[in-house]
Amino acid sequence: MRFFEAFTGRENEEYDPRGPLFDRSLVVLVFLLLALCLVMVYGASIYIGDLKMNDPGFFIKKQLAFIAAGLLAAAGIMLIPVNFWYRSGRLILPVLALGLCALPLVVGSSVKGASRWINLGLFNFQPSELVKLVWIIFVAGYIQRHHEAISKVKVFIFPFLFFIPFATLLYMQRDFGSIVVLLGITFGMLFVAGGGLAVVIVSSFAAGLFLLAAIITNPYRIGRIVSYMDPWKDAENTGYQLTMGLMAYGRGGAEGQGIGNSVIKMNYIPEPHTDFIMAIWGEDAGFAGVSLVILLEFLLIAKICMLGFTAMRS
Repeated sequence: MRFFEAFTGRENEEYDPRGPLFDRSLVVLVFLLLALCLVMVYGASIYIGDLKMNDPGFFIKKQLAFIAAGLLAAAGIMLIPVNFWYRSGRLILPVLALGLCALPLVVGSSVKGASRWINLGLFNFQPSELVKLVWIIFVAGYIQRHHEAISKVKVFIFPFLFFIPFATLLYMQRDFGSIVVLLGITFGMLFVAGGGLAVVIVSSFAAGLFLLAAIITNPYRIGRIVSYMDPWKDAENTGYQLTMGLMAYGRGGAEGQGIGNSVIKMNYIPEPHTDFIMAIWGEDAGFAGVSLVILLEFLLIAKICMLGFTAMRS
């Protein structure tokens, strides 16, 4: 039981203001995933690092630098009082995020027809990733202010009205995936906060119609959906990456080919260390390695949900 308590925590305990400002088991899970991530990146990037940068360890060094920067940023954010996020998340942060979201359309770099990134020299920055964090803060603050009336349609629907300018900018950047993610985040948070099943169903139907229209009006998105349903139908074109990914999983079997021994990453699939890193990991570590990643992610999500429900009760 003590082993599982290390990950699930003991939420019934009283909060001790003299204790740490973070949950220890949550930090453990994050560091386990970070360590596993380094192994995955190393195995998937050896070939492409040597081919493009003449350094097999180039991308693992880059990943270590980003992890260090992220940990420093996390340590700094922990020092900021929660009230700051509550106040600024009401208007200031969303407006700043909206302006940041518009930047790729002005100074962004285009990659494969999509203008989602800003070139900062050492790396490309995608503003929509930061927008997701700001949006969570905004919706959380909105729920806190209106939690008693969240089941009313006019209260429930406001975040979606405020979401329209974000969705418009993301649509212009051809970042359809971020729109879907942000809508999912909004629905999920409002439903957990007590939005009511009927309101959620109606809102989901309206959002579904919008997404369907966006898909139908763009043949590229239709092609992506068709290739997802049956990648082998056009394995040499729209289904190429998916079929290569499936072949990587098949080669991995139960135990995998060994870290760094993937063959699919060798010019058979583009960006093996980013977009399709999970498929390469499946080939390297097999079913066992993929199951380990899924287990750690499940524990992380379960822990976050437990902490969220604890915060709601307090």
